[in-house]
This record gives sequence, C-alpha cells and structure tokens, in this order.
Amino acid sequence: MKRIATALMATSLLAGCHTIHFDHDQPVTSNDDKSTEQWHHNMALALVEVSDPVDLNNQCGENGWASVKTETSFINGLPGAVIPYLGLLWTPKTATVQCQ
Repeated sequence: MKRIATALMATSLLAGCHTIHFDHDQPVTSNDDKSTEQWHHNMALALVEVSDPVDLNNQCGENGWASVKTETSFINGLPGAVIPYLGLLWTPKTATVQCQ
C-alpha cells in the first residue's frame, strides 16, 4: 500500500506542471520591470473559479498588456501532492501579466 501511495505522489509531481501563454500582437522580450505575478485559485477539479479574473486594465493601465501566462508550477502543485485529495478540491495557478 505504501508503494502505491508513493508511486501516485511521484506521478502527480511529474505530470502536474503546465503553462498556457497568450501574446497580444507581437511577442515581447522579457522585461521583469513591467511584469506582475499572482496566484489564481480554482476549486472542484478547476471547474469553479474562486479568485477574481485577472484585470488587465487595472494592472497595465493605458499601456495595455503584452502577454499573459498561466501556469501550474511545482510550487502550485506541491500542496496537492503532499495532502491526499487536496489537488481534486483546490487547484492554484500562477498568473503572470507583462505590460507593454
């Protein structure tokens, strides 16, 4: 039983990371001065949004946004891997907004 639990946890750690990247007009080079990160929280297999949507107008103002990236990183997936079934209930992601 212990081997099965260890195998499931290892599999979830290896398969849990993903990234979605949206570019507005042209891809931009990395500029960390105009970049912000925040966690975005979902529940129930990511079917229910708990956090407010990312407000691009509020974050970037009149300059507009250049790119938006949402990802489930190792750190986002760690609580679900450590606590059984938490990943089914709570699925956090990191949303990164880069302004023009």
